[in-house]
Amino acid sequence: MGNTIEKFSKEEIKEFELNTFFSKGEIYDLYKEWCKLGDEGETVDKTKVLTIKQVQNLKALVNNPFKEEIVSLFASSSKGQTFSDFVDMCSAFHPRASHKVKEQVAFYIFDYPTSDGAISIADLEHILTKMVGEKNMSVEDITKVTKAMFKEADLDNSEELSITEFSRITNRVPDFAKRFSFRV
Repeated sequence: MGNTIEKFSKEEIKEFELNTFFSKGEIYDLYKEWCKLGDEGETVDKTKVLTIKQVQNLKALVNNPFKEEIVSLFASSSKGQTFSDFVDMCSAFHPRASHKVKEQVAFYIFDYPTSDGAISIADLEHILTKMVGEKNMSVEDITKVTKAMFKEADLDNSEELSITEFSRITNRVPDFAKRFSFRV
């Protein structure tokens, strides 16, 4: 792998520092983690695109039921993530990322099954099923809970949750930003 300091120009580091919540040292640490995600014997550098599956092996994501949605959301192509995509993803989940940034990412994760810009009852059922699992809660109970949640949150009765309605929900969760964080 060589010396990671030589892998980035001063301009690249400055751009990462300006556009993310990471310091120079943290960017180098992220690069080391990025290189570890490649397959055994595979040469990984900052220009390599890692598959969605490879990035899902990040220790902070491996047990997350939404790892596919999270990694896909930040992938700039259907082939996978670039190092820059990886940094953006990690920055959105950084403890220093704002509540607003985390809220927007959560909204898009909840909307992921349809990606239509609104959270439907079906989207919410999908999320709840992933969170609790069908083994822990029956399909009927998931539907019942989802409809109750939706009824309270859908203020305009549009049968969709907008980002504004979703924001109202996240603002009621005192530790939302803390829970929606990980460190690499």
